[in-house]
Amino acid sequence: MKRRWTGGLLGASLTWFALQPSTLAMPDPAHLIVPGKAIGPVALGAHVSDLKARIGPPDDVRAIDSDHALLQWREYSLVVGVEQERVVLVGTNSNQYQTSTGLKVGVPGVRALAMFPGLTPPKVRGLFGLVDDVMGINFLHHPADAHGVPLKSFQLPEDWVIDEINVYQSSNDLVIDRKDAPL
Repeated sequence: MKRRWTGGLLGASLTWFALQPSTLAMPDPAHLIVPGKAIGPVALGAHVSDLKARIGPPDDVRAIDSDHALLQWREYSLVVGVEQERVVLVGTNSNQYQTSTGLKVGVPGVRALAMFPGLTPPKVRGLFGLVDDVMGINFLHHPADAHGVPLKSFQLPEDWVIDEINVYQSSNDLVIDRKDAPL
């Protein structure tokens, strides 16, 4: 009985500590990741022309079909997915962006579980990490060998590190950051 109580207390303490705003410095709004809403200067739903006017033309454009494309801004370390000229996905592999709870590229993936308990493995084959479709965010890990060649068959290790973060339209229109969610 004592062991179960101690384990529960430790888990509750770690969660409480991880969620305390005083333990984290709020990131600059220009580098804030808001699940289901935006990464830095790019908000979901924005029109491509408005985005180009605000941050300049993209460095690369990859058309997927007549309605979909991926745009890349190297200066901002952002990739933007568009559908019919509207932003539907924003991703980064830079640690300059972070959530209000301190999650960013380079952080151990286990920390994401403490902040987003709804995270599950992605349903896309070959994609490794954790996804929360209700919140509209994923934390990905890209396994590679010692030479940087992507691994084809791979199991996510317990000590994985976040390599990429994406935000996209959530399945919940009332998305809030987990830091502000009621316990």
